[in-house]
Amino acid sequence: TVYHSIMELIDFSEAEKGGLPYVERAVKEMSDRKVFLPEEIEAVDLSKISAFFDTEIGKRCARASERGELWKEQTFNLAVAMHGEKTIVQGIIDCFFREDGRIVLLDYKSNWVDERRPFEEERRRLIDKYSTQLKIYREALRQGMHQPVSAAYLYLFAADRCISLDE
Repeated sequence: TVYHSIMELIDFSEAEKGGLPYVERAVKEMSDRKVFLPEEIEAVDLSKISAFFDTEIGKRCARASERGELWKEQTFNLAVAMHGEKTIVQGIIDCFFREDGRIVLLDYKSNWVDERRPFEEERRRLIDKYSTQLKIYREALRQGMHQPVSAAYLYLFAADRCISLDE
């Protein structure tokens, strides 16, 4: 939850330019404003947040932020058919941005990645685990933004890696 909250509040373009020193200053300011308790900040590895902005997806997000085409923590309600009945799904999309006129979806994951297993196995496991969630997010964005999502990614804080759900 704290990782997600930091990502919601931090300035992506500044974080990409300023690296870990900027992330540390920004989070300290958040803590000084009582956004987070000291023990919450202690539970977070800020180098993992900073590492995101060194990745290609992090840089793309920063550029979209500079253009005013980045959205974070967007809530949605979506009617879907499940088991023959109409169900309302409520959710929060971590991040999406417009790039070259297309929508790109990004979902952060802070859960554990088994480093003893080949990453390809973990990648497949995570895609299987989260593909339905991202399918719902895609549809919510398609309806809300009136255009399809051209790409969807999971960013894994535990592994400092991004995986595509479109491969």
